[in-house]
Amino acid sequence: MSKEISISEQATLDVVVELAKEYPRLKIKLTGYVDDLNKYNRVATYQRIKTVQSYLLRQGISFDRLASVTKARRD
Repeated sequence: MSKEISISEQATLDVVVELAKEYPRLKIKLTGYVDDLNKYNRVATYQRIKTVQSYLLRQGISFDRLASVTKARRD
């Protein structure tokens, strides 16, 4: 799993950043889904959430406005 954000993902996150700046009380919940809860998938999902979280922090969104959770995807 890549720890980098693609250009299209960055564009989506930039919309989130603009909304967060427009609405300063807005809280952002980052949800990572895994197909099964083996260790590799959990770690990869956690790393992906942290990558997105870091991007938002670099864009000026404060840490206290961010929450994260990992969920198992049920087919």
